[in-house]
Amino acid sequence: MGKKILILEKDINISYSLQTQFLIVGMDVLLIPETEKDIELTMDKIIKYSPDYIIIDLFLRNIDSFSLIKEIKQCNLDVKLFTYTKLNKKLTKK
Repeated sequence: MGKKILILEKDINISYSLQTQFLIVGMDVLLIPETEKDIELTMDKIIKYSPDYIIIDLFLRNIDSFSLIKEIKQCNLDVKLFTYTKLNKKLTKK
C-alpha cells in the first residue's frame, strides 16, 4: 500500500480531482466531506486513518480550519500538513 493522504475540502469537485490524482500515483486517499461539523469527530477520523499527509482548505464552511490545525499539532501526529485556499477575486481586489 502507498502513502496515505487525507483531504478536507469544501468543493467536492476539487476533492474528487485531488483524489483521482493521488490514486493514480498509488496513494490511499480519504476524503472528509464538508458536511462534517465536529472537530472532535474529524480528529477521531484523522487519528484512526493515521495519514502521512493532510490537505486542508483554510476556509471550510462548517469547521474552523485553524482550530483543527491546532488540534492536529497538539496531538503530535507524524503527518505533513498542507494548507491552501481559493479566494474569490472579489474578495482580493482593493
